[in-house]
Amino acid sequence: METWGDQDYIGLTGIELFGADGNLIQLPEDAVSGPSLNDLENCSGDYRTPDKLTTGCNITTDDIQMWLCPFYSGGSHVLTITLSQATEITAIKIYNYNKTPEDTYRGVKTLKINLDGKPLCGGQTVHLRRAPGTTHYDFGQIVDLSEKGEWIDHDQ
Repeated sequence: METWGDQDYIGLTGIELFGADGNLIQLPEDAVSGPSLNDLENCSGDYRTPDKLTTGCNITTDDIQMWLCPFYSGGSHVLTITLSQATEITAIKIYNYNKTPEDTYRGVKTLKINLDGKPLCGGQTVHLRRAPGTTHYDFGQIVDLSEKGEWIDHDQ
């Protein structure tokens, strides 16, 4: 992952998965795991943890509803989504970090998507738009994983 320019932090506001029928896949609170600010030596109890990514509160500027972790250039910043059963996923909708217009530089600029350790999107890097830092419209970005859509990202 790469940020939009912030040298210290990287974050997202939400993640949604869609099934073969085009419907939203309901994810339990503990479906997403990964690093958080609580991994820092002198930090504990920070609320911006990976479980916030599946609450469904995605069009917000309230960072209580967001995930944030330390960013290390060249480091590995991996989020893992664990499903309880085999599920066909045809799209992922990603809401970038949206606290304020200035803080949107903490958002994810590029990422790679893997499924069971195998690269999706043709192994290509997915580029995400910067969030607006406002709640005036749905700023989520869809990454189409269906065979028909291949790996092209779509605006909604």
